[in-house]
Amino acid sequence: MTVTPELPDIVSAEFAADPYAAYRIFRESGPVHWHEGMQSYVVSRYEDVSRAFRDQVFTTANYDWQLEPVHGRTILQLSGREHAVRRGLVAPAFRGGELQERFLPVIERNARTLIDAFRADGRVELVGR
Repeated sequence: MTVTPELPDIVSAEFAADPYAAYRIFRESGPVHWHEGMQSYVVSRYEDVSRAFRDQVFTTANYDWQLEPVHGRTILQLSGREHAVRRGLVAPAFRGGELQERFLPVIERNARTLIDAFRADGRVELVGR
């Protein structure tokens, strides 16, 4: 009898501490897994990810009706060279020190503001908010 190990939670502290063991479990147990917490699929094998990026059946056209009416045309809707050029412009801001220097203060300020709204009460109902 073959026992399939339980799939790791990719947003857990255990995963962050050692993602490589989890990657191995994902690759060995199958190429596609549903992640309940993120409500999305995880594709775990290089060949399958590569196919998803090339195959027209996997498209960003879904964003046309989801995002465009609210945000206008976004980088998520672009493909090929058009996407690569724009991604190249914004990608440095989402890496390493730049990410920490620019976004960490904003995240901390927003967290403090949210917490200060209920700090005096000593409790909060997060689900109802």
